[in-house]
Amino acid sequence: MDLGPSETQQVLKRTAREFLQTVVNPAIVRQMEEDRIGFDPAVWKQVCELGWTGLMIPEEYGGQGGDVSDMAILFEEVGRSLLPSPLFASGVEAALTILALGSEEQKRDLLPKLASGEKIFVVALTEPTGTYDAWGVETRAERSGNGWKLTGTKLYISYAHVADLLIVAARSGEGDDAIAFFLVDPKVNGVKLTILDTIGKDHQYIVELDGAEAEAVLGPERGGWSAFQDVLAKAAVVHSAASIGAAERCLELAVDYSKQRVQFGRPIGSFQALQHKMARVVTEITGAQLCVYEAAYRLAVGQDARLEVAIAKAAASDAYTNASIEGCHIHGGAGFIRGSEMELYFRKAKGAEVILGHPRWHKKRVTALLAEMAQPAEHH
Repeated sequence: MDLGPSETQQVLKRTAREFLQTVVNPAIVRQMEEDRIGFDPAVWKQVCELGWTGLMIPEEYGGQGGDVSDMAILFEEVGRSLLPSPLFASGVEAALTILALGSEEQKRDLLPKLASGEKIFVVALTEPTGTYDAWGVETRAERSGNGWKLTGTKLYISYAHVADLLIVAARSGEGDDAIAFFLVDPKVNGVKLTILDTIGKDHQYIVELDGAEAEAVLGPERGGWSAFQDVLAKAAVVHSAASIGAAERCLELAVDYSKQRVQFGRPIGSFQALQHKMARVVTEITGAQLCVYEAAYRLAVGQDARLEVAIAKAAASDAYTNASIEGCHIHGGAGFIRGSEMELYFRKAKGAEVILGHPRWHKKRVTALLAEMAQPAEHH
């Protein structure tokens, strides 16, 4: 198994880094935190022109025909730069959801618009429980004539305010099989959006649905939750790759500072205690990176990757969190001052930690999957 980037992926990685270095920096990230939209429309247009929004969409639907490994390579650079954009919400989560659940007619209608950047689509899944388990979906779907009306509250929905279409998970009955995904225009009556004041200032929204009418069901009315598990797995791996990129940048900032900051007549990086901190961070990042790309490879070739995905998400989130914390410690008080680049990554790390499952949630999954694998095979 070769987990190294292919020649095409190396070009993608190099192109992405060069582009992102020209369009985003810490000052711009902070500016976008306070911006109403939360991203620069001109930069978003360039992102779409580069084909990133359609990277995982098959060519027959207007995309680039890439896989989850390609998107992970890209998002390592996106995470490193902290690019403010709806790329993950629309180009990853929504694109994968439409591919996994949509009818052929829906794919041909929706995916070219998403791939070109003409439209932004956002998945509204999580609720006040914050869980990614089926029991957390409490939003109700009630039949109304030939359509459906939705009632419930969605929480932590990134860039919902710029969505042309919401893909809302709701249940029409009891059990996992009763969960379906509905297409909702966020401008219809019965939809209310309220921005959340998060530590990452990453434009997450509360979406309140009060009898909001759905345009259609995305794909089947029953069984959607089972197919959606592949979406969650691939999205978790891509998000984990972004955490790796951000963690690597935290390490770079810490190393650079330790070379410049002098105490007791020598650079603080020469002290063994700090060297041990940085060595631990390097070890965690490297291990997590290997886990992420093994999970991406297995998903790309269609292998069972449930265990690898859970390990990758837990390891990447922990690596990013620890790299940001140790980076702040090495910077001392300067690392926590607003305006410091290190402080920016620290805040973003705490926000990223819970997206697509907290490390504790994924570690429980690892335990459950290991127990499942340990069960003796049934004899027939």
